[in-house]
This record gives sequence, C-alpha cells and structure tokens, in this order.
Amino acid sequence: LLNIHKIILAIYIITCFYKISTLLTYIVNIQLYSFLYLNYVIKYFYKMFGYYRGFKMNRFKIILTTIILTATIALCPSSKTFSQSIQAPAPAPQIQYTSVNALEVVAFPSKYLNKNIKIRAKFDKFSTLGLDYPPINRPHEKYISFLIQRPDITNHNIPLSELKIFLKKEVAEKNIDLDAGDEIEFTGKVFSTALGDPWMDVVDFKVVNKVKKDKEKSDKK
Repeated sequence: LLNIHKIILAIYIITCFYKISTLLTYIVNIQLYSFLYLNYVIKYFYKMFGYYRGFKMNRFKIILTTIILTATIALCPSSKTFSQSIQAPAPAPQIQYTSVNALEVVAFPSKYLNKNIKIRAKFDKFSTLGLDYPPINRPHEKYISFLIQRPDITNHNIPLSELKIFLKKEVAEKNIDLDAGDEIEFTGKVFSTALGDPWMDVVDFKVVNKVKKDKEKSDKK
C-alpha cells in the first residue's frame, strides 16, 4: 500500500512539473529551458519509480524520453493556442475628433464636456486669459491661451472670449508670427465648463492660411 501511495505521488509530481515546463516553454519561448527541466524530472521519476519496480534507466534512454516529451509539448495544438493568447495586445485605437462650430461649443459647453473636437477658425491673438486660474490649473509657465475671432461677425475682428483655449508654450513659440485673421485648425478636448464657459486643451495645432502672404501675392499681381 505504501508503494502505491509513492507511485501516485510520483505521477502527481511529474504532472505538476509537466505543466510548469509547458508554461515556461511558451512564456519564455526557449525550448532549452523545457528540455533541461524535463530531463531533471525524468531522472528523478525513474530513480524513484524504478527503485520500487526493480528496473533501471540508462542516460541515453532518459535523454531520448526528454526529447520526445519536449517535442510533444511544442507540437501540442492547445499549446499553440496558449502561445497565441499571450501575444502582445493590439495597439489602442486612435482618438477620433469631431469637427464642430466654435459658436456651438460656446452655446452648449456641457454638451461638449470631455469631448474630442476639431475647430477651424480665424486666429485673433495670443492671450493670458484663464491662465493661473486655480480651479483650472493651467500655469503661465507651461501654457499660453489664445483667442479666435467670432465667425458670425465678418466686418470687425471680435474675439470669441467665451471659449478659453490653452496651448503648450513650446507650440505657441513656434507660431509666434501669427497675425489676426490667419486661418488655423486645432484639435483638443474640452476639459471643464467652469464659469459656464468651455475650457479646452489643444492637442494638435496647425496654420491653414496666412493673411499677410495672401495679401502680398495679390499686391504683386
């Protein structure tokens, strides 16, 4: 009875070692680790099992058995499925921005809260509007704000001051030569509706048309 218990224990141990070896093979993806590990386990198993059964296992047979078991693990269909399941995750989808009218955002700021939006407008000027306002936490050392012109008024340059727009300072410095009336396009996220106004962080900023260049071309003609 004692011998049967030890045999059962030996089978249980080698089963556990087999599972660990399979996991190592496909997580680390190095067959050598699995081979060496199985070789050690088989030696231990035959040493213990053979002692009670009265037979011996030479080194060649141990190595041959190890190779067969390692190849079986590598070719097992369920192991391939497991290997595929631990592959690197797919890249996160790109953020989609919705083109909106600036007046619409000002009229319904809560509707666009935490939304990713794209605005095309006429630049008015760089400003300090909203900077260092404690609830917003946009310090002037890192950010600069800018204003766009109201799209519903064309005979005067009237800024749309209700829309607070923040740009990283290093990006603003690259566009310091912007003039009032230059056409710009920017994407970003409305992160607050403090004081009943939309507050927006700019993610991407680009100049579409320069007013002065267009005027210079028309003057030359």
